[in-house]
Amino acid sequence: MRSKGARGLEFWATNRISRDTRDSRFDNRLEVEYGLTDQLMAAGSMNTRSVSAEDPASGAGAKSVSFAGVSAGFKYKLADPMADAVGLALHGEVTYAPGEVALESKLILDKRVRQVVHGDNVVAEAKFSGVGTEVEQLNAERALYVAKCTGCRSAQPPSDFAATERPAHVADMRTDAKLQADDEAAITRYLVTFARR
Repeated sequence: MRSKGARGLEFWATNRISRDTRDSRFDNRLEVEYGLTDQLMAAGSMNTRSVSAEDPASGAGAKSVSFAGVSAGFKYKLADPMADAVGLALHGEVTYAPGEVALESKLILDKRVRQVVHGDNVVAEAKFSGVGTEVEQLNAERALYVAKCTGCRSAQPPSDFAATERPAHVADMRTDAKLQADDEAAITRYLVTFARR
C-alpha cells in the first residue's frame, strides 16, 4: 500500500505451464501505483502475454508475444498490518483486453511479522470473453487441419514449407477439402505459425 503522494512501479510475471502439452505462457504486468490518501491507492497497468507452443505432430515450435490489455484499480486499506492485529484491505480492478473484459474484487488479509508479510486473498472475478487463449486456438486450428486436409493425403508437418508458401497451398486445397472461408483462414494461420522460418 502506498502512502499519500507516494509512487511506485512494479513488474509481475506469472508462468502457466500445460500439464498435457509442452505449452507455456507468461502473463506479464507492468503496474504504476500512486497513493491518493494514506488509505486509498490507485493503480494502472499494461499487460502482455508470451506463449511458447509446440506442434505435437512435427515438434515444431512457435513463440508469440501479444498485448493482453490494460487494467485500472483501487485498493482501500481498512486496517494496517503494522498497527493492527491484522491488516485488511479491499481491492477492485477492471481489465480490458482484446475480446475480453474482466472485473475482479479482493478482500486482502495480511500481517507483518518482522520482515515477512503473511497474506491471504479472497477473490471474486467475472470475465466476459469471446476469444480463447492462443494455445487453445492453435490446438483447435491443428484439429481442423487434420480433419479437413488429410482426406486424400497424409498430414505434412507444417515446418516442411516456408510461411510464404502456405497461403497458396491452402487456397489450392479449398475446393477439394470443401473449406469455408473461416476454416481456410484458421488452417492458414496454424500452418504459417509453425512453418519453416
